[in-house]
Amino acid sequence: MLCRETQDALEVPAWHKEVLDQRIVRIANGKETTSLWEEAKKRIREQADAADALAHRVPSAFPSPSPTTSKAII
Repeated sequence: MLCRETQDALEVPAWHKEVLDQRIVRIANGKETTSLWEEAKKRIREQADAADALAHRVPSAFPSPSPTTSKAII
């Protein structure tokens, strides 16, 4: 967590300020919502767990060739 005394000393890059300004407008217009940090962490963990489970269940579309079955293409 940033210290309150250093907040004024940190300079926000122009591109980041633009992104933040756009988000503020979308929130004000009801086109974007916010979440409490604890809720967001829970949702991110659940999505990561689901993706991890899926990655272990679904075979890759491009499996690595087996050293015993791979052949050189000439």
